This record gives sequence, C-alpha cells and structure tokens, in this order.
Amino acid sequence: MPNTPWYALFLDSKIVRTIFEHIRNTFYCSLILAVGLYTHDNPPSFFANSRFDGWGYPLIGVGLFLFLLNLADSVLLIMKSKFGLGFRVLAALFTIFGTAWLVMVVGLFRVR
Repeated sequence: MPNTPWYALFLDSKIVRTIFEHIRNTFYCSLILAVGLYTHDNPPSFFANSRFDGWGYPLIGVGLFLFLLNLADSVLLIMKSKFGLGFRVLAALFTIFGTAWLVMVVGLFRVR
C-alpha cells in the first residue's frame, strides 16, 4: 500500500463505523446512568407503602457496568489495530479519559 492515501486505511478497516458504534453505546450508558442518578435523588413510589427507596442503585450499577464493558471493548480493539504503538497508547488513553469525563459530566448535570 505505498500509494494509498492515509484516509483509505481508516475506511478500509471499518474503524469509522466502530468509533460511531462506541460513541452510540457510550451515550446509551450515560442515559442509563443519568436515569439511575435521577431515580436515586427522587425515588419513585411504585407502591404506596414501599420501604425500599434504592431503585436508583441497580440502574447506576448497570450504567457503570456497561460503561466499563464498552471501555474495555474499545481499548482492546484499539490495541489490536495495525497502527503504531504510540498512536494506540494515545488513543487508548484518550478513550479512557474521555469516558471518565463523560461519567463526571453526567453526574454533574443530572436533573434535581
């Protein structure tokens, strides 16, 4: 591939589709996490005499588990790619810090 343009490597390896799939999954995880945080702050009254007000904890747990699963999958895909080691490490660090930042943003901007 000596005469192949640089962008052809991205398009041929389906990396663009994978990136958008991980972004979509991250937004789904953030939505589940935001619902869990909202439910934790404002517990619903499903039953009139319900003594359990912790309905947000399972949703927060599922949201964080899906975040970590998506993060692990994206980092593994980055490390398996054919790019240079420096690019792979930078992309993995960007993914890790970007996901952590998104978790913090969702935590800060929840509806009260």
